[in-house]
Amino acid sequence: MPENRWAITCKTCSHRYTWSGALSPTPPCPKCAADKLAAADPRTQEPAAADVKEALDMAAEIEELAGELPEAGSEFGESVSEKASEIAANIRTHNRCTESQFEALDNMLAGVQRWFGD
Repeated sequence: MPENRWAITCKTCSHRYTWSGALSPTPPCPKCAADKLAAADPRTQEPAAADVKEALDMAAEIEELAGELPEAGSEFGESVSEKASEIAANIRTHNRCTESQFEALDNMLAGVQRWFGD
């Protein structure tokens, strides 16, 4: 059985490609499909510099406040400081801050601040 081959011009990017098979529905342009996948992949997106800076500032504040906790909160302070330091190192290494990392730092900062009644 002969195979049908179609020359198609993408309406989005004007890329010309060939397709073999049914024309309904019109198959996606391979270039646009690849661009769409890349845009959806967080590893290909530029980090938001403000988020990275804010997260690193929060980690530094956590470490600073954790060192000032009273004796009763020293174990908590050490644990939180160590975790904040690990998260900050990861953020520096990858130059990006995930939502989970940002949320964790925000929660840790709130927990340390509660010791001071702030």
